[in-house]
Amino acid sequence: MRTSNSSSLRIALLDDHALIRLAVEARLSRERDICVAGLYRSGGELFESLRRDAVNFLILDFWLANNEIDGLRLIRSIRNHYPDLPILVSSSEESPAMIQLMRGSGANGFCGKSQEIDELVKAIRMVASGCAYFPQLEVEGHKSRKIAEAGQLAGDSNQSISMNALLNHPALSVREQEVLRCFLDGVSVSQMAVRFSRSHKTISAQKQAGLRKLGIGSDQELFKMCRI
Repeated sequence: MRTSNSSSLRIALLDDHALIRLAVEARLSRERDICVAGLYRSGGELFESLRRDAVNFLILDFWLANNEIDGLRLIRSIRNHYPDLPILVSSSEESPAMIQLMRGSGANGFCGKSQEIDELVKAIRMVASGCAYFPQLEVEGHKSRKIAEAGQLAGDSNQSISMNALLNHPALSVREQEVLRCFLDGVSVSQMAVRFSRSHKTISAQKQAGLRKLGIGSDQELFKMCRI
């Protein structure tokens, strides 16, 4: 990837939704010092462009089409090939636990798609200035820092490492960790009640408490995160 001598910020945007690509491009076109150098719908298109075009900033969606590389691997791959390229993730995936994994994988900032689009402009400028931009994590405080550290050690992002990054969250009690780990292994609440000599109600409460501390709203979201 060639670097640009222009003082303008040349942005490549990767998102598999055409309307989002066009909406972001339209908003950024109002900024005099920002140029949208390319719009891409797949990781392959993006990497092909990075080899030939001069960009100095990347906005990256996290969940792409089903046949695409997953978000964490994509961030790491970009970081490995272009270590100095600022990466801002803009995604509908806004759980604190997952944002920590994005940060640990090499993203420089995050702006949720539930935010106003002017918040995206603010995030771009913060990251372009060399600052990290993770306001959701600032609200959460520092209790999730170990997840980010685990994400940095994740190498090629296999399933077991990502799962451990979540289940080793420092806010989880030992019993909450073991209940969530068993749940992910396919053990039912009733089976755990027998295994741990606890009531069905206690197991369910520990599971829900663990999900709440991870910022996860449903069983489906937990499984989705641990498939990465």
